[in-house]
Amino acid sequence: MKKKLFAFILLFVVCVVSTSCSNEVGEETVMDYSIIDHDGEHIIVFDDISTYQKSQSSHMVVGELSFPSMKDFKESVTEGKLTKSQKEVMARFIKDENGNIPACDFNNLYVPKVSNDCSVNGVSWEGGNEYDFSLSFDEGGNGFVQYLTESRYNSIYEERYGTFFERKNINVTASERLDGNKDVTYYSTSSGDFKRVRYTLNDNGRSLIVDRAYRLRINHDLLEASKDIPSSIEIYCVEGDVRYYIWLTDFVEDPTDDWLMQFGMERFDE
Repeated sequence: MKKKLFAFILLFVVCVVSTSCSNEVGEETVMDYSIIDHDGEHIIVFDDISTYQKSQSSHMVVGELSFPSMKDFKESVTEGKLTKSQKEVMARFIKDENGNIPACDFNNLYVPKVSNDCSVNGVSWEGGNEYDFSLSFDEGGNGFVQYLTESRYNSIYEERYGTFFERKNINVTASERLDGNKDVTYYSTSSGDFKRVRYTLNDNGRSLIVDRAYRLRINHDLLEASKDIPSSIEIYCVEGDVRYYIWLTDFVEDPTDDWLMQFGMERFDE
């Protein structure tokens, strides 16, 4: 009788523990929002978004979620695997006029193509149909790639490229045209003397607008000047309906155009 009673108690404890664990997992992965395709626009609608707005804490990064890979990003959002703290961040994303969160087209995602000496470290998302990837290189350089909507691409292009030399703190001192239709502009600011080399590369219907920045003289002990090695390279890319922006820095040598053309974006294939 004692053996039967002990066995019953043991079975009861096991069942309680199993049920408790199951509920805990269910709470962590509960899908309490919907991803809706509304006239071609994708939105996220919470069952009760106030659940995550009440407990927001100030130490969290506002408006950005990071994932180790595109696969993890897609599964976390579309399969309801986001944690409570991640949902609290998502609840801070910019809303549309109806209070809903613009989202990606999770059936049409893109990932970077990179050179052999480059690693993609993760993907970050701030809502909407845009996201970016951090990059690092074997020899210490780094950068990022941003997948952009057409309107956001045009905005970044105009601000960082189209009207760059119109900024009040920039004094253009000279300009010249080099072989290969490369435009060189020399300019100065209170920080030193600089130059930019700008040109376009075309590859099988892909257009890459390259903007190489050089520090010729810099009023900062922690930054190095070089007329041969760029301090950074920005690339504005148009490939059919796809728009993306690339920013690279911390080079140990002058990158070739062939190396730059290894960078791009392709459809995410699970």
